[in-house]
Amino acid sequence: MRELLRGNHRYVFTLVHKFQTPELLCDRPDVIVLTDEAHRSQYDTLALNMRAALPKALFLAFTGTPLIAGEERTKEVFGDYVSVYDFQQSVEDGATVPLFYENRTPELQLVNPDLNEEIYRLIEASELD
Repeated sequence: MRELLRGNHRYVFTLVHKFQTPELLCDRPDVIVLTDEAHRSQYDTLALNMRAALPKALFLAFTGTPLIAGEERTKEVFGDYVSVYDFQQSVEDGATVPLFYENRTPELQLVNPDLNEEIYRLIEASELD
């Protein structure tokens, strides 16, 4: 990647996992980093290394994953949203089927008190085969 970034390539595709160290790889201001799935992996060491390697790059992120409470860092790391296409709009457009969720605890009943022993016996028998 070091050689690719030194060259005059129009496009370079890579993964965040290539940035194992925070060394400077390219300080050109005409580098644009497009990040898909901009959450979690984009907040930790590898992402920090990538930003150190490309200090003048513009970072633009995409994500379709709902934010988990306490992990709303996408705006903090990448800036304000350019556009939002939410789940409801996707359903209205017909691109996504509606999601229905019913919060309930299923009633389970164990009718075989020897189930564990039978499973262990099957496992041991399959290991002998």
